[in-house]
Amino acid sequence: MTDEPAGIVASTAVEVTEHTTVRPLGDRVFVLEDDAPGSTKSGIIIPDSAKGTTRRGVVIAFGPGLRSPLTGEPTGMGLKEGDRIIFAPMTGVEVTVDGEHLLVVRESDIISVFSTHEVEVPADGE
Repeated sequence: MTDEPAGIVASTAVEVTEHTTVRPLGDRVFVLEDDAPGSTKSGIIIPDSAKGTTRRGVVIAFGPGLRSPLTGEPTGMGLKEGDRIIFAPMTGVEVTVDGEHLLVVRESDIISVFSTHEVEVPADGE
């Protein structure tokens, strides 16, 4: 049995090669950023300054969380691998891990975790 709260995972890592693993420290999160579309369906080019004030991405790995000032133990993170997140603009550090460009952001810069759900549309007459 673990002492971690339900839904909290200690930390995760990214395997770079069979002998190397990269693990975020503290409250840092590795994010694979979604590319914002550069143009509309009709072909109008959207400048970077007009693409929005938030950014989106997918959680690839995360650290154990900040340490509790009372116990000195990591507090855990309320994330899991694969979570889709919205995070603050102008934040994070770009890194390349195994040829893949990732962004390292702090948990406090994550605004929300979101998901998309498939909606069942009732057949006509129901």
